[in-house]
Amino acid sequence: MIKKPKPKKCKWSKCGKSFTPQRPLQQVCNYVCATGLAKEKQAIKQAKDINEKIKLMKVDAHAPENKKSLQDEINKLARKIDLKHGYFTCIDCEKTFEGMGNQHGSHFNSVGSNSSLRYHLDNIHSANGHCNKFSDLHHTNYIKGLEKRYGTEYLKKVQNLPLKYKSIHLTSQDIVDKLKIVRLLLRTLHTYQFESAIEEREYFNKIIGIYQ
Repeated sequence: MIKKPKPKKCKWSKCGKSFTPQRPLQQVCNYVCATGLAKEKQAIKQAKDINEKIKLMKVDAHAPENKKSLQDEINKLARKIDLKHGYFTCIDCEKTFEGMGNQHGSHFNSVGSNSSLRYHLDNIHSANGHCNKFSDLHHTNYIKGLEKRYGTEYLKKVQNLPLKYKSIHLTSQDIVDKLKIVRLLLRTLHTYQFESAIEEREYFNKIIGIYQ
């Protein structure tokens, strides 16, 4: 008499449903979950690799320029994510960037109005230098640009960031640790594969670890 396999819980964290395995050692209930679990395991491995590598990097914890360096590097990461996913135009005016120096990491919620979001990748998208610095309609067009590119749900998420993160507290050592992580991500960005810029921003926000 053949013994029926017992139901088990799907191993992918975003599923967790009960299923009856059709094969020995089956961990997930379907192909979608198998893909999700594989990505999850890869993310865990990459996070461990990052932690091992940053231990070998040296940065002076008391250097006054570290805060600005962290901002500059996260802005650069946001710009590179946009380019990686084929966004070669300004989030505001939709014109192509005229040279790399004209591609700015533009904050939806400005650093002056909400400094707690200065390092949040969902708050930083590429814009032409003129739009970022001088356009009176920059914020209005930024709203339209986010909605057109990513949809209403993502726009609302970005608009609600100030309510979710009213303040952040980073020590000098925290800033150094985050700076190491971001610099490593910049060097290894080509090794990461994501289906969308939103997914990549979400993953790197978690890896950097400023916004929990």
